[in-house]
Amino acid sequence: MSKSTSKKVLKITGIIVGAILLIAVGILLYVNHNASKIADDLIRKNFAKSDLSEVYDMDFGELNVNILSGNLKLTNFKLSPKPGFYEASDSLRFANPMLIDASIPKLTINGLDIGTDLDFSNLKLESLFIYRPTIKFIHHLSKAETEKVKKAYSNTVKDTTAKSPKLQQLSVGKFKLNKGDFVLYNHLDKLTVFEAGEVNVDLTGVVIRPGHIIETILHEEFDDASIQVKDIYYPLENGFYNIKCGEVDLKLMEDGIDLYNIAVVPKYSKAEFGKAFGKQTDRFDIIIDKLELIGIGINKLLLENKITISKIVVSGANANLYRDKNIPFDTTKYPPLPNQMLGQMKQYIDIGKIEIKKSKLVYEEFVPKATVVGKVPITNMYGTIYNVTNSSELIKKNGPMKWDVRGMLFDEALLTLIVDFPADLDAFSFTFHGGLEEIDMTAFNLYTRPNLNLEIKEGIIDSMVYNANADSDYSTGSMTMAYHGVKIEVLKEFTEESEKKKGFLSSLANMVVRSNNPHRRSEGSAEPAEIFFVPDKHKAIINYMVKSLINGIIGSLVPAAGQTLEKHEKSEEKEHKKEEKQEKKDDRKTKKDERKQKREERKASKK
Repeated sequence: MSKSTSKKVLKITGIIVGAILLIAVGILLYVNHNASKIADDLIRKNFAKSDLSEVYDMDFGELNVNILSGNLKLTNFKLSPKPGFYEASDSLRFANPMLIDASIPKLTINGLDIGTDLDFSNLKLESLFIYRPTIKFIHHLSKAETEKVKKAYSNTVKDTTAKSPKLQQLSVGKFKLNKGDFVLYNHLDKLTVFEAGEVNVDLTGVVIRPGHIIETILHEEFDDASIQVKDIYYPLENGFYNIKCGEVDLKLMEDGIDLYNIAVVPKYSKAEFGKAFGKQTDRFDIIIDKLELIGIGINKLLLENKITISKIVVSGANANLYRDKNIPFDTTKYPPLPNQMLGQMKQYIDIGKIEIKKSKLVYEEFVPKATVVGKVPITNMYGTIYNVTNSSELIKKNGPMKWDVRGMLFDEALLTLIVDFPADLDAFSFTFHGGLEEIDMTAFNLYTRPNLNLEIKEGIIDSMVYNANADSDYSTGSMTMAYHGVKIEVLKEFTEESEKKKGFLSSLANMVVRSNNPHRRSEGSAEPAEIFFVPDKHKAIINYMVKSLINGIIGSLVPAAGQTLEKHEKSEEKEHKKEEKQEKKDDRKTKKDERKQKREERKASKK
């Protein structure tokens, strides 16, 4: 081939290649220019052909697609259940047990890369931003229908899990969700089950493998991550409380969660709560400034279903407990001890310790015939609960559960309480000890005046120390309470006759009450009193300890009136003899009746 011919061939070939490139570029530019309309049509047509169109209505505003840059922008996306879905066939409703009602004002994707295989199995995004989504999850099946769905799912789950999803991996350089609103709604009860008013998520370097979500979470390092949830609302199913939380911060790098402004809000007033509940119970009204969960074992929770937390810190709690004793008491319940509650839990739990800081507790009690409520406030509370676990191995290693609590009783004096529980999670036993620093006894009138009709006119407790052992039968121990100048007045309704009786009872009370311990003329130390109390098994551990301490105080103020183990045993022996005597009496009567019946039978047979 001559040089001139070769040049012509090369020239023609160059022109053809150039033309092809120009055509390709032109087509690409044309397609890119019309990509938004093409994508819009494809999405709407494919949705109309899909099974989803039987369940949902879908619409969106503007869709901008740039093939060259891999960018996508979607506005005003809406997905909502069809109006007639709830009356649809069972097969359709059962196939969609949880519905979604979603609205996304703006969604943007930058740097979409579908991979060299063009099969969408390995997607990469430089960024994915979702702005102000409102998503409502709607549960619409009854309990019976839900059980049917669960049963059907358990029979088919093996087949469905065997199928591999087309998308093998999704990589997102930066993911951001801004001010999302998420709601869980019960359609049958027309009730909001849970709401998170504002959710903000900011993650970098996210890799998701569909079908392997747990492994994805466990292997994700979350070097630069922020997840924040605000304005949480959660009404409890029992209908008596709403739980609210101002803010939740997930500290992913530290395996921790911080919760702020938590509130347990009763739905009924103090006057109406007990009536609505039907039985005597404590009404809780609680606010917590901050709750920290530190060192959460995510691996153990996801892979082994074990709850492990290194430490929980409760800061700035303000708890008001109110009990109306005019409501009938529930005698069908037998509250277990805290260690027994742990033993009864099927869920593995290990919390290293729970710390309480700068908190306040007010216990209020309204007794029959009272006109005002009795109160016991404890302020500036600090405490630690150690070794909250139902693992026998951990109990052997670290020891059993222990409480160590301190606070200002009546906002006046430091009260300490230390409770040691047994290693045996089935045992109904514990020990407790502590003390009380100097306090003006008139502070107790907040409780004694309305609840006991007693007013402490004067008196100072110089110091108090106590210790006791408790089991299912009784508590026994000792209390040494040093005090001086105690004067007590018995309160009654004001009438001329009752005033005379009140004066007599007050004089008698002050004659019986030991005003000083040790005696003013004594140079020795205060005399100890015995702690003894037989528990009401229908009431919880706090009642058991408080009543034990009250009996110790009574034994110190009025030694003759104090309950002791010796008195209890003598009383039990007396009662036993009384029962034996009654049994013998009943036995004699039975034998007498039997002899009488035999005589009547013989007379009847002779006739």
